[in-house]
Formats: sequence, structure tokens, C-alpha cells
Amino acid sequence: GGGGEAKGGGTKEELAMKRMLYWSRAKDVEDNRNCWCCCCCVVVILLAVGSGIAGTAGVQKQSLDDAAPVLDFRVLNETCTVTGVDHCWETYNDRDAESTKDKRCRHKWQPVFDAPGGTADMIGLKGEKSQDERKGKCIGKDEGCENAWENSYNWKPGEHQCWITTSPEGKKGTSGVYECENDACVKLRDPYLDFQKGNKKTSKNLTNGIIILSVAG
Repeated sequence: GGGGEAKGGGTKEELAMKRMLYWSRAKDVEDNRNCWCCCCCVVVILLAVGSGIAGTAGVQKQSLDDAAPVLDFRVLNETCTVTGVDHCWETYNDRDAESTKDKRCRHKWQPVFDAPGGTADMIGLKGEKSQDERKGKCIGKDEGCENAWENSYNWKPGEHQCWITTSPEGKKGTSGVYECENDACVKLRDPYLDFQKGNKKTSKNLTNGIIILSVAG
């Protein structure tokens, strides 16, 4: 006949069904285990990223709490003189573009200036950088640098008000909250603007960190 008894009891068909059921359950268990492992990995990654962002925001907040623009800088009695502008540009692919053929042009400007005093360490100082991005590839060369006033963003030749750190150690003794582009930490921009920028960045990082940790939890 078709369904003889197999060794160990039951017909061959029944034993085959039992084996199929066993392996099916074993596969389900393995799939569930893999799914659980994947979920755990995602949670661990989210916790690590969220903690990292929140931790960075915490350090930034501490730096901001220790900073006080009115005390950390003073306005120089005499103006600084901007003598030139370093202009650099580069063509790159927009990472959010649908096609790698979509290009953008990034421009960076950095003023060069002399601070009051006339000493060697106060001549030819670099100021704070400005950046601008435009659609389309850069005109002419894809990248390069020049010293030119043309299209120099908001930097103009001549006299500008400037600030200097109150720390006797210059840039080394000044909070990282402030953008100091020279060792003496003489600034062409109001230090309070750096302080505001730091506050916004810290708040954003703290919010992102909390959101990621909430999702992971």
C-alpha cells in the first residue's frame, strides 16, 4: 500500500509532515531571533547616536555658560583696516540632487586686515570667513583661489570696528565658542554674534539628541 508504517511509529507521510512542521517552526524561531537582533542593533545605534549628540550639546552648553562676550572681548579704541580679501571657490555635486550632474558652486571669503598698534603680529591678520553657495558649476575653473575685492560678499576695503580678546594668551586662552582666525584673536565681527550662533546650534543638537533617544526608548 501507499502509507506503510515507518520505523519509530506513524506512517511515512505523517513523519514527513512532522519533519516539515519541525523545520518550519525552527525557521520561524530563527527568523524571530534575527529580527530581534536587528531591532536590538537599531536601538543600540540610535542610543549611541542620540547620546553622542546630546553629550556634544551638553559640552557646548557648558562652554556657552562659561562665555560672556561683554567680558571676554573689548572694542579696540582704533579701527582695523581691511587690506584685502582671499576668495576661494569650488564646484561640487549636490548630495540631495537626483542626478550627480547637478552641480553647485561654493564661495568662501576671508578678509585680511591690519590691527592698531603697527607691530608685526598685528599686520596681515586673517578675519572671520563668509560662505555662499549657488546653483550651477562655478564660472571658469571648477576650483581656485584669488585675492580680489570683486564679489567679496560683505567685506569692503577700509576701516572697520574690531574687537580683541581680554585673555592675555590670545586665541589659546579664549573660549572655543568664538571664531578666532588669528593668534591674537582680533575679530572683525561682534563676538556676540558667535555667542548667538552657538546657542542656536546647541539648542538644535540637544533637541535632535532627545528626539533620537525618545525613538530608541
